[in-house]
Amino acid sequence: MGFLRGVPPNTATLTMQAEFGDVYQYWIGPLRVIGVCNVEDIQYIFAHRHIYEKSSSHMDRLRVFLPDSFVSTTGANYKRHATIVLSLFRGAKVLSNLNLIYDCTDKLLDVWGSQADDPNYIHLDIVKDCQNLLLDIFCFIGFDYDLQTLGNDDSSQSNRLKKSLKDYLDVIALALLLPVTIAKIYVKFNSRYRQALNVIREYTDRIIEQEQSKGSETILERKRKCLIASLVGSRQQDEKIELALPEEKRKDCVIQEVLRFVPPAISTIRSVTSDDRLPASGAQLYKDDEVIINIYNLTRDKRYWKIDPDLFYPERFQGEDKDHHPFTLIPFGGGHRQCIGQDLARFELKAIIARLMQHVTFGDGGPQNHLKSSHADYNPPESISFSNQLQLLAEVDHLA
Repeated sequence: MGFLRGVPPNTATLTMQAEFGDVYQYWIGPLRVIGVCNVEDIQYIFAHRHIYEKSSSHMDRLRVFLPDSFVSTTGANYKRHATIVLSLFRGAKVLSNLNLIYDCTDKLLDVWGSQADDPNYIHLDIVKDCQNLLLDIFCFIGFDYDLQTLGNDDSSQSNRLKKSLKDYLDVIALALLLPVTIAKIYVKFNSRYRQALNVIREYTDRIIEQEQSKGSETILERKRKCLIASLVGSRQQDEKIELALPEEKRKDCVIQEVLRFVPPAISTIRSVTSDDRLPASGAQLYKDDEVIINIYNLTRDKRYWKIDPDLFYPERFQGEDKDHHPFTLIPFGGGHRQCIGQDLARFELKAIIARLMQHVTFGDGGPQNHLKSSHADYNPPESISFSNQLQLLAEVDHLA
């Protein structure tokens, strides 16, 4: 495998498809892994949930850290979790968080605007700040708890929970690459992991006790109601809203193109529960095979995109590529085990972008050819510049 020699995983999967075709196989010890890159077979896999279940090997690794979590359960346990969790990430319950997202974004804008009076001051931590923003929003939505991740004051830097979450995730990121047995030994004797886990449990117990101490009336009063939620089901004919629709469509296109160009995950995995044959390629699969669905390859396949897929071009979704096959763009996976938080993620992204557009001026990132992908590792933009009027210069021209 190329990525074991330092080749980025997305480049490795593209290379394997180019060399071996839409369906290829390799072995990891006794485990047979099948890579699938054509949209017809991928659609078939997602449609046949009784044959293709979430990867057993991946869930075995997750159970080392999260034995009873939503992402590591199947069957009756998964259904029981789903009845409670899924409703929290759908419809009006997602829309009701608009004001909260705006409030958190405003905090970040205040921090950026107050850190330097020099209009040429360059911030080099935009990625970390945006990660902290999303973490803060999620903690408010999920637990009504202020994680205090925004800003560089002493209270933020010394936040035990913030540090423990980072330590916990860092250890998990490494352990997920290890065999299950070695991962169990690694986390058992890793003092950093054990200490972080104890702090997370301490704060979790505190949050639960805080919530249980509140009366039902207090809880009802805290439920947010925002304007957009009340407008969703209405037939609003306001002229200003109608005039804004083209801009809204443009925003949607940009978000779609971002998720296509740099998807959150390059692949998703399914385990074969019974022998089967893929319809388009004719590939024979056997029980316990692992199937890797290459999401990234679909976004770069010229068979499925009329406009050059290596080009960052949001207008494609208003033109020739607006009727693309739905399974060529699945940044959050597909089927019954796709990401449950994708509606919230899209809504967060759109709300944050809208807020930034209201208060920030974006500079031109440079010639269009700088946004062309070379299938190599790319570095996200990490510098912003503010003036007294809170102007932002988003440097995007150093993409690899």
